[in-house]
Amino acid sequence: TFFRVIVPMSAPAIIAGLALVFAISYTNFIVPQLLGGGSYSTLAVQGYEQTIVVLDWTRGAVLATLLLVTCFFFIFAIVTVGARVTRWNEVRR
Repeated sequence: TFFRVIVPMSAPAIIAGLALVFAISYTNFIVPQLLGGGSYSTLAVQGYEQTIVVLDWTRGAVLATLLLVTCFFFIFAIVTVGARVTRWNEVRR
């Protein structure tokens, strides 16, 4: 009954939680900056360094746009898959 009742009923909530956690962790800035000590760099850290440290606003804007577009793409994919799973569960009943 767990896989036939519980998992299909909670699939939309699981997928919504996945999208929220992905968006927060993808744009995470503080943890890599503090724990990495400058040796580990993510896209958000590079964007910060380009705009604040190097003062290259163009490259910082490009990195921020790249981060935003890829995040939107992945969240759109997660939501689309979630809608299909939900629709498939409703048809299956």
